[in-house]
Amino acid sequence: KQWYQRRVRGAELLAEARQWGDVVVFREEDRYSQLASQTLSALDWANSFFSFDFLLKTDDDSLINIDQLLGQLELLDMVERQSGQVFAGRRYLHRHPETPEQMAWLGRSHNREDKEYRAFAPGAGYVVGRKLLPLLLEHSNRVELTSAEDVYMGEVVGQLGHNITQLRGIYPIWQEFCESSADHDPDWAIIHWLDPERMVRFWNRLSSGKGGCHKLDAARAQKQAKNGAYSRN
Repeated sequence: KQWYQRRVRGAELLAEARQWGDVVVFREEDRYSQLASQTLSALDWANSFFSFDFLLKTDDDSLINIDQLLGQLELLDMVERQSGQVFAGRRYLHRHPETPEQMAWLGRSHNREDKEYRAFAPGAGYVVGRKLLPLLLEHSNRVELTSAEDVYMGEVVGQLGHNITQLRGIYPIWQEFCESSADHDPDWAIIHWLDPERMVRFWNRLSSGKGGCHKLDAARAQKQAKNGAYSRN
């Protein structure tokens, strides 16, 4: 059934692309196992057709505070900013796969002997500078693909000898945003893992200065945290 549904959706998207010319279609299938390859194709497309200082990679279930992100990028060290070789996001350090499922997800290049990943930024949102992007794309051909796109990009960036610049206010899961006091902080930048209904609710509350979490969302986040249903890290 899932295979059939993916095929139907794919046919519908191709029909829309042919009719309106407003859909970019890549060769990869819509599977989690191809996230890294999908991301590289999207970055290569952007690099080929657009001129920019910074490129934000994010997900369609993320709520973005553009002004906050631009403000943080403006505060970067002038030399770093002008070099165009920025890779910035919420910096994760000293992480490693903790379960056999996570190791299987990452692919055969990761195993129990791996002590930890290189530093990486979660795929909820990270920023790439204009001059770093072509270097990243070129070097990616030398790095074995894995399913975890954000870990993979961290490996590529690390092999190039670049550090990840820390950005504030990035929440890879909305429950973390709700459970903490940060939902009243105007400096949020990215909130990830929102379904459409919750995204509208968050936006309406944040834009009106009420804080991001409706009491139902806050209660759910607290319950899931208590039950260990998600990681706060």
